[in-house]
Amino acid sequence: MRSNLHYPVTSRPTIGVLAGWQFYRTATNLSYLLPIYRGMSRAAQKLNCNLLLACGIGPSASPSDPYRPAWPVAANDQDFVPVGPWNTHGLIVAAPLHSPERAEYIQQLRAAGLPVLFIGSGEPGPTIMANNTAGIMAAVQHLVGHGRRRIAFVAGSPDDLRGDSGRRLQTFRDACAQFDLALDERLIVYGRHVYDGGFAAAQQIFASRVDFDALIASNDESAIGAMDALKQAGLRIPEDVAVIGFDNRLEGAVQQPALISVHVPLFNMGYQAMEQMWQHLSLGVPLPDSIEADAHLVIRQSCGCGKTTAGQVSLNAAQPLFRQIAEQIQKQVFDLSEEETLALCRNLSEAFETSLESGDPLAFRTALKEVLQRTVKSQDGAHIWQDAITLLGQSLKERSDPSLG
Repeated sequence: MRSNLHYPVTSRPTIGVLAGWQFYRTATNLSYLLPIYRGMSRAAQKLNCNLLLACGIGPSASPSDPYRPAWPVAANDQDFVPVGPWNTHGLIVAAPLHSPERAEYIQQLRAAGLPVLFIGSGEPGPTIMANNTAGIMAAVQHLVGHGRRRIAFVAGSPDDLRGDSGRRLQTFRDACAQFDLALDERLIVYGRHVYDGGFAAAQQIFASRVDFDALIASNDESAIGAMDALKQAGLRIPEDVAVIGFDNRLEGAVQQPALISVHVPLFNMGYQAMEQMWQHLSLGVPLPDSIEADAHLVIRQSCGCGKTTAGQVSLNAAQPLFRQIAEQIQKQVFDLSEEETLALCRNLSEAFETSLESGDPLAFRTALKEVLQRTVKSQDGAHIWQDAITLLGQSLKERSDPSLG
């Protein structure tokens, strides 16, 4: 093992990326890593740095494949990809690593002087992570608001109890105590954050014959698996069992009913990780000890709420309109950075004002078309702009009748 001190930083640093599990299921990208990698790729283009993505490949297209990451050490359970201290100035590593040997290898690199930044909690060192506590607490509180009292929990991986899986599970236990909910251990099952695991977890809960009226999953993929198991068992969602996921992936939004989920800004986390590493390598800025990305519930039908949150947004007179719109859009985007979202919202808001002043809707229509075209080119759907239209409409109503403000 050789320190990056032998590989001096130039005006164009090289940053490597490793993950503790495979990026591909043969030909299909794993949804959690995809927006993170996309964010890093976008940031690398902006910052003019080299990016080496190590992408392992699962043995088949099955979601139950064992973890098989791309890793710079040859072993039977991982794909050998030489992304390490010999050809990078720093590493971004997605946790959990699912292996004591892999965890030890990364700590050895850190000890030898290679800058390392983790995405996801659980490993010692600088970390960017989701606010797991706020997300799960909001999910439990929302279900309690619907009158649900017997909540099942599909946890993540039992080998990640120091990381995101463990934090989400512990917060669920804490939330049950806070809201005086009965906590039956038979309603807590591990789903390994994969579809098959979520499906099997729901079946295990059925077999326990314990009554439950809601289910929270530690990620969307296992939530979707659990939803299919519920449907197969003849249970209605949300009438019989309300379901909430975590991550807010596109796959959840197209389920029937659409899956309410805790939104995690995965694209932004990847983008921010690249920015932080670049600033450290190029400007000498210390890597952060810990950064928590905000988490919000995105309301959909699987909990019993209506089809959209549009009716729930309202204006704040103390904040510019375009920033209010950006806050709503940023809760739902998958492939737009905060900077891009803010620029799009500013353009849309300014075009709205121009059309109001001129009495000609052309400027607004043109700006809206450009916004939708940019969104469709990404992995985001045009529906995310519904809240923007609602806020603009609310603004118009308040101008027509100030008593509505």
